Amino acid sequence: MKYFIDTNIFLDIVLDRKGGGIATDFVNKCILNKNKIYISWHTLSNLFYILEKNLNNQIAKLSVKDILYFANVVTVGHDDAKLALDLDVADFEDALQIVSAKAVDADYIITRNKKDFVNSPIMAILPEEVGLVG
Repeated sequence: MKYFIDTNIFLDIVLDRKGGGIATDFVNKCILNKNKIYISWHTLSNLFYILEKNLNNQIAKLSVKDILYFANVVTVGHDDAKLALDLDVADFEDALQIVSAKAVDADYIITRNKKDFVNSPIMAILPEEVGLVG
């Protein structure tokens, strides 16, 4: 399986938010099962910014470094950004996530905000739903 992981999943883990334990279990199972994990380029900048603001620079760097150990950064460009603008999605950042997931033919987008991906051509599911689909 190929899973595209939304930024909020990593925030749940690092900031120890509600659902962080489930998100951690999901990522660990993906690594053990050798599932492909993908993230967008802008997830790294968004994650780093939020972690540095809420915690500190060192934790932000370590978190990004850890993620890059197991996740593949999706390569997208100019045409993909234009395509994101044409999607029927309210939030441009979510549209960029969808375009990134499409670029690698991800099976699912893993997120905490399924409602933001209602019009996505790739099904969005919660980490705890992974075992219930596919």
